[in-house]
Amino acid sequence: MRKVNPLGPIRTAIQRKRAKDYLLVTLLSFALSVSFTRSFLYLTGYPQLGGGELHIAHVLWGGVLLFISALIPLIFANQWALMISACVTGFGVGLFIDEVGKFITQSNDYFYPSAAPIIYAFFLLTVLLYISIRKPTKPDSRSQLYSVLSDLEEILDRDFSEQEHKACWSD
Repeated sequence: MRKVNPLGPIRTAIQRKRAKDYLLVTLLSFALSVSFTRSFLYLTGYPQLGGGELHIAHVLWGGVLLFISALIPLIFANQWALMISACVTGFGVGLFIDEVGKFITQSNDYFYPSAAPIIYAFFLLTVLLYISIRKPTKPDSRSQLYSVLSDLEEILDRDFSEQEHKACWSD
């Protein structure tokens, strides 16, 4: 029988302190991105960037935004980077998922009738994730320490407001 090392690494995930805020921003920018893209394309007669056989679809811009949103928290440790990443992620996902009709049909049909339900289902699954992480959980000492370390970042950035200070001590 294998012995368990009580001082070994702990691999269980800890929910980020403002996870629900970041996910809400992602959801809102996702919805705004799809809505704006669909409205813009409708109002402008579905223009295309490029010429001849070249067409630069907005799915590519979505991919670029997703790549940027992945890089931001890898490069910057500040908490503001997470909010920017959440916003850019939502816009990138919106631009990407809006083109789903082209990817599920052999004819690259942007207007394929099943595309809209797929977009909405993807959005609603993300809403369900948001609802599930909003549920309060009983914090353990490890998650509380993560929270304290997160607050120290704000102190280092001189961004720890009086309201945040009161919120920390009221928990």
